Amino acid sequence: MVGLADQIANQYQIKNLNTSLLATNLDLKVNEEILWELFLQTGPLRSIFLPRDPLSDRHFGYAFIEYETELDANYVRLSKLDNKNLITT
Repeated sequence: MVGLADQIANQYQIKNLNTSLLATNLDLKVNEEILWELFLQTGPLRSIFLPRDPLSDRHFGYAFIEYETELDANYVRLSKLDNKNLITT
């Protein structure tokens, strides 16, 4: 069975789910800069993708956080951030 993270990743053509995390339930005030500052504390980042509605420019409440290595992504999966409902794998 394909999970929600896999479905969204396929839709946006996220290439490496081993180094990427799906952050969900994001407040509308959250932007790429805030996410970068938060997740950079846990390891080197490769990219952040915050999908937006093309008409309103509002994001959809989730983002993909891509780390340089799988080890860094796994660290976040096991950290306290995962318990805050920010991360789904």
